[in-house]
Amino acid sequence: EIAKKESVSESSLAESGGWQEVLHGGKNNSTVVLSDESDFSSSMISRIFFGEYLSVVTKKGFPSSARNQPFDCLQLDLTADNVVSVPTAIDHLCRREIVEGYKENNRVIQASKQTKISVAPPVLILHLMRFAFDMYGLRKITKSIAYEENLIFRNSWLSRPSSQPLAYKLTAVITHKGLTPQGGHYIADVYDPIRSQWRRYDDDRTTIVSVDEVLQSDAYVLFYQLQA
Repeated sequence: EIAKKESVSESSLAESGGWQEVLHGGKNNSTVVLSDESDFSSSMISRIFFGEYLSVVTKKGFPSSARNQPFDCLQLDLTADNVVSVPTAIDHLCRREIVEGYKENNRVIQASKQTKISVAPPVLILHLMRFAFDMYGLRKITKSIAYEENLIFRNSWLSRPSSQPLAYKLTAVITHKGLTPQGGHYIADVYDPIRSQWRRYDDDRTTIVSVDEVLQSDAYVLFYQLQA
């Protein structure tokens, strides 16, 4: 199923500052690539946690356009019924969406958008968006989202297929305890590679937990480390 997305303006992106345009391909088969270089500087933090994703807009009768943007975490929408695990949440993030009301040369045309990962970071942060607004206000999404100790990137998530599997291993989990956004507190499960064990940090209490206990948590933020 192709989802619908609100209108975006190509010219507004190009005029926002910090964009570079590069044409690829021939006259009838080209892609405009926009790279956001504003407000981004390389640092130890960015080299560890930052990746890049590529958003491609396909337009009927016009060249496709794409833009590279850095990210420090992937925000995963949990509201769709078919999102039941971390892989299905990333599938949902990388799906193709119809862009309603897209304009080219002051004319509305058919267009779709798809986002894929172009650079995988050494440490991948996944933000499971458990707080959402609806007609009643801000609420917590309490449904269980499955995740594993190991995460293998699917080629369908990548802008270019990888010849070598991109394998990540879970290193930390942040969980929100509480039924509403207005209450509760946070706990953290962190893997100790020296002792090969998981430790749970809950206020001033520290306990050793099994990996099964970690994987049964209603995670809010997941940290995965890229394996060599």
